[in-house]
Amino acid sequence: DLAYTHRNLSLLFRLFEPVYEAPPLTVLICDNMRLGNAERLGIDSAYRCFAALLGLHVDFNVASDWFADQIPVTTKAALYPAALCPSDESFEAVMKWVRAGGVLLTTGGPVYDADRKLTRTDRLKELAGVEWLGANYAPTDRPSQTAAPIRAATMTERARTFDLPDLQAAPLASVKPAGAVVLATDANGAPVLTRQQVGNGVVYYVADPVELAPGDGASALRPLYEWFLRRASIAPSLVTPDDPQLHVFAQKTRTGRAHVVFSSRTGDSHQDVKLPTKAGEVVLGVKDRYPALAAVGDDGTVSVLGAYQSAKIGALSVLTADGLVTATTLDGADLRKSAAVMLLPFSTGKVTLRRLQPWKRPVALLGDIHDGKFRPLEALNLRAGAEVTVDFDADRATLIALVCERGTEPKWQGAISKWVSAPGEMRGR
Repeated sequence: DLAYTHRNLSLLFRLFEPVYEAPPLTVLICDNMRLGNAERLGIDSAYRCFAALLGLHVDFNVASDWFADQIPVTTKAALYPAALCPSDESFEAVMKWVRAGGVLLTTGGPVYDADRKLTRTDRLKELAGVEWLGANYAPTDRPSQTAAPIRAATMTERARTFDLPDLQAAPLASVKPAGAVVLATDANGAPVLTRQQVGNGVVYYVADPVELAPGDGASALRPLYEWFLRRASIAPSLVTPDDPQLHVFAQKTRTGRAHVVFSSRTGDSHQDVKLPTKAGEVVLGVKDRYPALAAVGDDGTVSVLGAYQSAKIGALSVLTADGLVTATTLDGADLRKSAAVMLLPFSTGKVTLRRLQPWKRPVALLGDIHDGKFRPLEALNLRAGAEVTVDFDADRATLIALVCERGTEPKWQGAISKWVSAPGEMRGR
């Protein structure tokens, strides 16, 4: 039921106190592409760019080129996808940022003005070190173009910098070198990928607005973006398997990081995903179309685990379940040592919680939130030992479970109630 899911997520999210951490990569959106006729060109090209970067497990922020003069100072590199018609002000702001030391990858070429007229072909020489010869097609015709393989410009470049053997392109711009280093050409020797030193920065230019290609554009973009990010020294988040359909985030919080994995697969399968954390390797079971979570402090304390069927810290299976569940500590201790754990079920089935020290007289209180307080509706006496199991049938799966030692229930009931009624008095993790 969505209402119970929303309740559980509300309780979960208020446990965290996010801290903004500016990523070194910015995606600049050419907002003029999203205006007027064929506005889907600008919208879809942005979405394809985002999808490709998510598949590469790279953190990034997004900015409109209308505000390119406000690119964050933390930005080391920027993508400017299908930037065909920026205003003069936007173009100059981007150039200023590059001259100051930025590393830019742009595709297509900013040869159109803000009114989408072909009046700014001279920009290519300033930006990319190539001279405009003509257009091979109109931007609106890119979806009907057939891309062809590109090749390294020289054997020297192939050995030194070129590693895109499967990249294909359909150049919109026909250009010739005018100061740039040509890295790759089409079959006829025309430049497709170039590199130009601009002040203290570098511009990589692709003559094809590849983000305008139809279909699964993200899979075609990933090799190009990965190549660029290596040259810009932008490191991805590490994850095993390195699957582009897994989206991985490591959100900084007040005490550490919230590691989140989301499977964008649309099936009904699941897989184990390994993440490096301050607590060592954490392995989360991830179900298609669902997220998994591990909150790890800078000191290595694991305070939240949410997964499908299994969550491990090193070799210890801390959480096993028949379905999807999240466990969080209430006492601030590591889940492997915690004396008070809240279980938030997202499906029916058995849930087993393991820790390093045995429980002595464990009890599980199952209840709900009423008038801002946690109200127990059922109490279960659990077996003593290093692991405890709670069976969430259809009724219990609508509730919250508090697992603690007998005699401490009022204290931890109060803690849950405080998270609900006075979250401002509780510091997030």
